[in-house]
Amino acid sequence: VVSMSFFNKLEDCGAVGKSGHIRGRIEEEFEEVPIVNLIREAILVDDSELYDTFSEQDRKEFLFRIFSHLQFGGAQNQWEDHVEDYFKATKEVYKDLLTVRRTDTGDVEVVSTVASILSLGAGGSLFSKESRLNFCYVIHDPVVRHVKVWYFGFKPLW
Repeated sequence: VVSMSFFNKLEDCGAVGKSGHIRGRIEEEFEEVPIVNLIREAILVDDSELYDTFSEQDRKEFLFRIFSHLQFGGAQNQWEDHVEDYFKATKEVYKDLLTVRRTDTGDVEVVSTVASILSLGAGGSLFSKESRLNFCYVIHDPVVRHVKVWYFGFKPLW
């Protein structure tokens, strides 16, 4: 997935209004994460009716993961009210981490390889605490022969 139209589902399910305003909800904690809007609910709360907005295959897409990570941020994250702010940041992070090119047919193709690292095995702990918001990606760019690492270990506020 290389197009932001992938996120049109957020408007279709009612998590985002036509103007781009993110619909709020009564705040509750889910796995030590404040769920303050319907996007957060659709992404994280697996027993919500909104969770099926994105399929399991959708959730594996790196574009979805970037958006999700930016949506949740850290324990003291100050969220935005309009989804466009998240879309802009998602595009910038995507462009910074991945290399894309146009094929002979004009299609956009990602040439970078992304690996999600979940643990170090017997070598130690990658994250200080278990959380679904933890992530570590290693991105290989074969064009310029670079490797980038994007890491975040979630820590709740308290």
